[in-house]
Amino acid sequence: FPVTIWHGFDLAVNNNVPQDNFYHGTSVAGVVRNIDPNVKIMVLKFQNDQGLGYTGAAATAINYATNMKLKGINVSAINLSWGGGTSSSLVLQNAIKRASDAGIVVVIAAGNNADNNDITARYPSNYSFANTISVTAVDNNLNVAGFANYGKQSVDIAAPGVGILTSLPGNNYGYMSGTSFSAPSVAGAVSLIKGFANYSASAIKQSLLSGASRVISLAEKVGSGLLNVGASWPIVTGK
Repeated sequence: FPVTIWHGFDLAVNNNVPQDNFYHGTSVAGVVRNIDPNVKIMVLKFQNDQGLGYTGAAATAINYATNMKLKGINVSAINLSWGGGTSSSLVLQNAIKRASDAGIVVVIAAGNNADNNDITARYPSNYSFANTISVTAVDNNLNVAGFANYGKQSVDIAAPGVGILTSLPGNNYGYMSGTSFSAPSVAGAVSLIKGFANYSASAIKQSLLSGASRVISLAEKVGSGLLNVGASWPIVTGK
């Protein structure tokens, strides 16, 4: 499908022609576009064709997007659809904080370890700054997916993340599951709201969390509730 690409950078091979030879990025992009059909995507790849990458390269990718924002490019959100481990990285932490401080909403997948992130911190999801949003996945019954990390204090919101129909390389489609595919729904919502009005990152974050649907099954699993774009902003709902 047609997606406007703002060419970014491929840190895995060190060139400015990022190609998805793995699949993950293409599938994430498809979810973003499902929420905001007019989204423009800056591709910043740091993982190789086997889906492996270095933390330093991830931080460099985030800093690249932040630098574009500081140069006047309208970067509304950075989507981090990748889970790390239990070890914190000051370099990555500083990159995410810098993006947040620059007025970018940084949307982060909570991870797929079926753990409580309040008890066992998972990074980058547990880096919490003014404009970061941590996202877990729900299934069709609105329960936290069996694989998904959660946390009343550390995970902000939930979005669908099981059996998501999205794009695959080679003009194909397929069904994907994981918090990697719930986070981009939130990133797409950020882009959608930003496209209607020049809201600040903090205002967009607050509107998404305030507008989230309160679901009983999520009450002790996330800080707000289930992503509800229509209830998150008056113009979206027509009110």
